[in-house]
Amino acid sequence: MRDGKRRVYGLDRIHDLRVSNESFRKQPHIHIEDYSKMVGVHVTDTTIHRVQLRFSRLLGHYIRSLPIHASQTLLQEDDIHMTFELECALSYELFKLIMKYGAEVQVLSPQSLVDWVREEHEKSVRLYDND
Repeated sequence: MRDGKRRVYGLDRIHDLRVSNESFRKQPHIHIEDYSKMVGVHVTDTTIHRVQLRFSRLLGHYIRSLPIHASQTLLQEDDIHMTFELECALSYELFKLIMKYGAEVQVLSPQSLVDWVREEHEKSVRLYDND
């Protein structure tokens, strides 16, 4: 940490790594517990939400086999959909993860996340309105 700012680097972006004799010093204001309710590593708001996501059945099987978060539970399963609930903070990483599944997932709650995802999809549609 330099300049009092925490930095996060993707492993695929690290080049020219050098081993040093400098020891790691844990920062007293960083608590690992803050990350247990996160999807990703960027902690901005640690308020915990019940996030409900409805996936297509096919993608739902994938999500069940590779959970998004440790708190994930299956709420409902039918011939068309699988609905999961996570108890986690809202983060940019969670948002981007949801967005990558496109029309295969619907956010059911919380409303703030529903709105965030809807607004992003609406922006995407507007990109094609002029064609």
